[in-house]
Amino acid sequence: MRPRRRKDFDLPIFRKFQELPKEEVTDKDAAVPEPYQAPPVAEPQAGEPDWWEEAYKGGGPAKPKGFPRALYPPDVEGYEPSIKGKDVIAYKRTICKLGRWNPWDPDAWDEAFSNDFSHGRGTGNVGDSGVEGFQRQQGLDPTGRIGEKTYNALRYALVPQGPNKGTQAMDSVAVQLINEAYDRFTAPPKPRIEDIEDSMYHYLYNSIKSEPGLHYSQNRAMTHLGVAPAKGFTCDCSGHSTSTYYWAQQELGVTVPDPNPGNAYNGYGYTGTLINNPKVGAPYKVGDLALYGNSYGDTSHVCTCMIAGSAGESVWCSMGSEAAPYAVELHYRDDFLCVVRPGLTA
Repeated sequence: MRPRRRKDFDLPIFRKFQELPKEEVTDKDAAVPEPYQAPPVAEPQAGEPDWWEEAYKGGGPAKPKGFPRALYPPDVEGYEPSIKGKDVIAYKRTICKLGRWNPWDPDAWDEAFSNDFSHGRGTGNVGDSGVEGFQRQQGLDPTGRIGEKTYNALRYALVPQGPNKGTQAMDSVAVQLINEAYDRFTAPPKPRIEDIEDSMYHYLYNSIKSEPGLHYSQNRAMTHLGVAPAKGFTCDCSGHSTSTYYWAQQELGVTVPDPNPGNAYNGYGYTGTLINNPKVGAPYKVGDLALYGNSYGDTSHVCTCMIAGSAGESVWCSMGSEAAPYAVELHYRDDFLCVVRPGLTA
């Protein structure tokens, strides 16, 4: 279990004043319009039920990338109405082929999940019954909303009548539209700053715990990015600050920008590039970088904040010599210049 961040930092080495040397989509799945003829009103054979009086036959199924999202109409209670999207066009296309949303007019359909499409137009005609009509025919709860059960039922349903009878109602065009909606609505959520800070803290904490296996060198390009401290590596102070950011990106699977502006983790960068971030004052945050040296143009050392707080309360990780890394206070050297704050998210 990870140690919790706390003010009473208890690692054995804490130096207050230390003298240091300065599903793949193929071409055949592309959205190629399929010829489609709106079915005429079917005349049932004697003794046979009308097509809308029994469940749709199943086949396939159609195979989009996945379920993009639940859809709710504007009159829904307890949920936010769904914003426009291409998945709505896909469902209108599919449900029209299933005889529940006439006429066949793709150019006239918009991306709004309307009350009419959800609940039907209220005419009593099968061809105007929309999502609810499909759900009733399939024995689903006729809410008019589209959740995963309705989505999956649409994937299997076959056209019940007309010249295209027996074909997949959710055709390749509908699949492509759903794929586009899937990419849009299931994008990874923006990372929480707290999660990034937590990942950085534990990387710095574990670096100090693993000090015997960490060695000091100013060689470039950096070779330790993404290596766990427990496995040991070699770097210098700016390389260690850079790898703190890279570790959070790797561990969380989110974009955490290189603190060396413009470098994109190419293995280069030093205190002279790290200082090119916005300067900040207290209270300091995890991931802030403290720069030391003769001047802003002549920097020689950097530490990374691992416990947030004021100048006196914050704790910083220094990787400035072979004896490092260890925990220090902000003003543990007399050549302190400033603190900068690189962005934690793109």
